[in-house]
Amino acid sequence: AISRKQREYFRRLASHADKVIGAIPVTVIADKTDRLLAASASVNTHTLAASASVNTHNTYRTGIQAFENLKKSQGLTLSWPHTDVHLNMFIAHLSLKYFKHSTAKSYISAISYYCKLYHNSDPTKTFIVHKLLQCMKRSNPSTDSRLPITLDILNILLPKLQIICLTTYEAALFKAAFTLAFSALLRIGEFALSKGTSLQRVIHVGDITFSCDGELIKLCIRHSKTDQQGYGTSVAVHATSGIACPVAAMRNFLQIRPKFSGPLFCHFSGEPITRYKFS
Repeated sequence: AISRKQREYFRRLASHADKVIGAIPVTVIADKTDRLLAASASVNTHTLAASASVNTHNTYRTGIQAFENLKKSQGLTLSWPHTDVHLNMFIAHLSLKYFKHSTAKSYISAISYYCKLYHNSDPTKTFIVHKLLQCMKRSNPSTDSRLPITLDILNILLPKLQIICLTTYEAALFKAAFTLAFSALLRIGEFALSKGTSLQRVIHVGDITFSCDGELIKLCIRHSKTDQQGYGTSVAVHATSGIACPVAAMRNFLQIRPKFSGPLFCHFSGEPITRYKFS
């Protein structure tokens, strides 16, 4: 399997080795094979686990914990993978506790994910589980009470910043954030820091440029829900009339923003704004 030159080179490196190659004990081969397979399985599991986002893992972790708590309270076995009977009980429990259908579906997806990841099976893809989730959706209908931010609502919110915020800088910061998020249709996670999110995933100050006439903002969105690999997307935001003009708000904010590199929207200390503060 090796050339003559390679063999001579190897002999020089290990001059004390036997010149005649003996048989390798089967136990040694088996032991090294087991170690290799175990290491490969560990790497594969870690790689597959990294394929989901941080927020997805947090949601899945909450769902798994809720399932484990139910099993403990009912004296059920804690072993994995689970039977469809346990899953049916879990869905019924969530329904009786008035959980939303979307939450129950996410929790079942968590169980499905970990079963497939660690046990190469999926007990959630049964007719009964599907029908129970469907029944839960019909019996516990829910509506989103959150109103979309319209231009009229935004025009009401912006003047209130002078009253709510403690400093002029904070008022300018959130005005720029509000107007840019509205005009560019941004998700909060694209410009505000969430728990467990890297600073490199939010919009940085270097991602904002103005056109020559000052009537346009060119914005680079580093990461998004539909761009987990971080290829980046460019968005053009035009100036508008009225107090909700994103270009004027951004220009005023950048004039007083400290000369820090990093996230675009930051407090005067340089600390980036969080999802909690923005909300």
